[in-house]
Amino acid sequence: MKLNDLTGEKLTVLVFWNPLDPYATWELADLTPDVLKPYEAHGVSVVSICAGSTEVPVEAAAAQSALEHAGAKFPCLLDAHGETM
Repeated sequence: MKLNDLTGEKLTVLVFWNPLDPYATWELADLTPDVLKPYEAHGVSVVSICAGSTEVPVEAAAAQSALEHAGAKFPCLLDAHGETM
C-alpha cells in the first residue's frame, strides 16, 4: 500500500507508534476526537503506522488490539520490523 493513497486533501497527520508503549494507546485514543472529527471536513486526515523493530517485531494482533482499545477511526499501516523507520 502506498501512503499517498491515504493522505488527506490538505493535511495528513502521520503518527508512528508501538503497542508496547503505554502512552501510544492514549495518543491513538486522542487523535479521533481531537484531530480527526474537528478537522476532517476541512481536508485533514490521520494515518498511523504501527512500527516494530528487527529485534522486537510487532504482531498484527497486538496492533489491532491496541487500535480497538483506543477506538481509532483512521487507517493504520503495519511496519512489523521497523523498515520505514
